[in-house]
Amino acid sequence: DRCENDHIVAVNKGGLSVLDNLMPLCRYHNGKKADGDSYWKDDQGRIWFQPAYGDPIIC
Repeated sequence: DRCENDHIVAVNKGGLSVLDNLMPLCRYHNGKKADGDSYWKDDQGRIWFQPAYGDPIIC
């Protein structure tokens, strides 16, 4: 209930506001995207987090 819906592919980069392109992030991690960290969803629907430094981790 404290999550924010976030676009996996940003709207300004062609992402749509559809369920397949949205994921719940807390305010902290949503803000981390602006710092260069990124998230993506794989073919199995798992959400991954790629910190600016280091290996990706599954959320």
